[in-house]
Amino acid sequence: MRVLLDSRTLQVRAHAADGARLAALIGNLEVDGSTVEVSEDRLISEAVRGFDVVVIPTRANSEGNEYTGEELGSVGVFVREGGGLLLLSNHGPLPDVPYDHTRYDRELAKVFGITIEPAWFALPEEGLAEGELSAEARVGAIRAAYAAGSVALTTLEGEALASDHPVIAGPSGGASVRSVVTNNCCGISAEGCIPLVWLAPSVMDWSKTYDPRTCLFAGALDQGRERKGRVVVVGDSGFLGSEGTTAPGPGLIGHGDNMRFVLNALSWLAPRP
Repeated sequence: MRVLLDSRTLQVRAHAADGARLAALIGNLEVDGSTVEVSEDRLISEAVRGFDVVVIPTRANSEGNEYTGEELGSVGVFVREGGGLLLLSNHGPLPDVPYDHTRYDRELAKVFGITIEPAWFALPEEGLAEGELSAEARVGAIRAAYAAGSVALTTLEGEALASDHPVIAGPSGGASVRSVVTNNCCGISAEGCIPLVWLAPSVMDWSKTYDPRTCLFAGALDQGRERKGRVVVVGDSGFLGSEGTTAPGPGLIGHGDNMRFVLNALSWLAPRP
């Protein structure tokens, strides 16, 4: 399997800086015989040609990284003709924390009829009930948690997993996913895609905009009459990060079955002979 990583993304840029951020994932793929490359620039047709799966772990939210019309068209054609797309976004903005990491990912998701909700889903700060959180308290709690390195992790397991889907069940003879662990995330609209992982009812949107019961952590599109390829969209890209890495968030690839989830997703996305 030939995998292309988007060079304009948060996680790939972090890996380029430290050489460690995606090392565990890349190492696992290479052991299985896959090749992993990083795009030189934009994901135009010449850049994606010949690859089996394109992985986009959160387009960096800075000017100049927005998708061009050519890129949106090229990735759309890539999937329509049989390629796989793994799109991983991140959390949305909060008052005084204007980091909308869904900003550009939403544009690409729309090409496939999927809506990314720019939420900030995470567990409530301990001791503070949802109804008691003012905007100032929410921002203060998040800033304090990040400064202390004590951001609560959310484990999605049991009924939150679509156990009959190949990404969760695993390929024939492969390992299944029993839990997925995330730091914080946006939401994937439950409409228009196959549920893979539902959000836990215990999480809340710190922006107090979105209801977790109406969103997914991960969803998929299968092949269809107008599309030979497949798509998986996930609400957090930080869980691709190697254990021990901290930028742009704690690396969680070794938590739960995060590694297995990604490997199963890539296997399902790869074109069949």
